[in-house]
Amino acid sequence: MSVEDIRRIGLGTARLGAFWQGRSLNDGAKTVATALDLGVETIDTADVYARGIAEKIVGRVLRGRRNVCVMTKVGLLKTPQAIVKSATLRGSIPALTGLRAAQAADRDYSSEYIKWAAENSLRRLSVDSVDTLLLHDIDAGSLKVGGFREAMENMQTRGLIRRWGAQVANVEAARAALTVPGLSVLQMPVNVTTGPLPRDIVVAAKTQGVNIVALAVLGDGRLLHDASAVFGDRSSAVAALVRDVLREDGVETALLGMSRYTHAYDNLAALRCGASAGEETNFEEFVRRYGKEKP
Repeated sequence: MSVEDIRRIGLGTARLGAFWQGRSLNDGAKTVATALDLGVETIDTADVYARGIAEKIVGRVLRGRRNVCVMTKVGLLKTPQAIVKSATLRGSIPALTGLRAAQAADRDYSSEYIKWAAENSLRRLSVDSVDTLLLHDIDAGSLKVGGFREAMENMQTRGLIRRWGAQVANVEAARAALTVPGLSVLQMPVNVTTGPLPRDIVVAAKTQGVNIVALAVLGDGRLLHDASAVFGDRSSAVAALVRDVLREDGVETALLGMSRYTHAYDNLAALRCGASAGEETNFEEFVRRYGKEKP
């Protein structure tokens, strides 16, 4: 895999800073620094990752560094401050269910809440502006309502964000996102099991200048486990799965979650080495077993 391909890899920070899971702030900072030192130029984070700690880690590492694209996400209510703020804006009583790991978080994509959440993200990141602000896990219905547009356009005008978009969980929401004026970034799951991106999404994204960022490239833990069994080792499996996503028509960037600096080093070393001709045969076998065929 070339240096240019490595630059198309983004670091996912969902697991950074969760000290209650044994991940220290120093470990998180070392992970981000290692990825950047090895050629990664994009970092994806969110206000809910480790309840804001991941953003603080990213901000700490970015001091003195240039030419790094930072994407952060807002809209999920998973901290006491966010839940209370959203309830206050709505004139309702706060419900703390989103704090429980086993329960889905509530959401707020109103312009008032998005502005508040984004400004807090900028403070945690210790920056005056961010490259990309995304609506976190937004569904098709909320995208069609579009209550967030005033906030996004206002922050763009003020220079707080360069561009904005949506992180979605499925094709239905992706199609809805592509109907929203001004949206220029779309994060969505892309891997062997999801199958190729639907042609209408690829065409619409290219026509409208929307960058597609691939999520869940390695799937859940089971996908990488199954791929490793076919390839014989984890490094070869990572290289093959990522290479397949980067070959997808329409995909600009592929995000890889890395929670320790050793993960960053191992994953990026595997990508630099690439896959052998023999591993191409293994990949075809893997797709036959677990992949979703092209329509």
